Amino acid sequence: MINVGSSVRGQLSSYSLTAITCLEINFSASDVLLLTDAPRDITLGGKTYRSSDSIRALSAPQAHTDFDRDNYTVSFIDGNHAIRDKFGGKTGIPLQVGVTFLTDDGQLTDLIQGYRGFSSAIQSGEEEGTLVTTVAFTGQLSQLDSNSPRVTTERSQEPFNAADTAFKYVHDAANQASIKWGKK
Repeated sequence: MINVGSSVRGQLSSYSLTAITCLEINFSASDVLLLTDAPRDITLGGKTYRSSDSIRALSAPQAHTDFDRDNYTVSFIDGNHAIRDKFGGKTGIPLQVGVTFLTDDGQLTDLIQGYRGFSSAIQSGEEEGTLVTTVAFTGQLSQLDSNSPRVTTERSQEPFNAADTAFKYVHDAANQASIKWGKK
């Protein structure tokens, strides 16, 4: 659920706000791309979102209730293939989309989180003489058939929780039991 404060609700009803979209793409813990469609860089919650003229189009999140998922698409003008190369064909890269509003008095409202998802498809091509990279994102529940980048070994679990030993027996081939199914 998206929470909108009463001051923002009041200003929305008077049509005195300008919406600004903020994107956070986490390629890794040390490589986070913060972009905005605002005409200049903005800082919210200690994060500086860089104004980018490479954002070509942002779709509205499209919900599919019949199989409980949502999609979001971002198109970038990608003249030197920087965005395409940054994604490197990988899926599962997290995206968060937030919206802030510029009020009549020049103030920014708090960032409202509007979407979270993971990259699911990357396409690059030429459109009207311009190189464009389009990245599709899908919500968590729709990732049922995609490969998980997480390995199921005891060592791979340590960064998440060093005390968790749940994966200790996953690859214990020496002690695996043979389970027989059906009648003897």
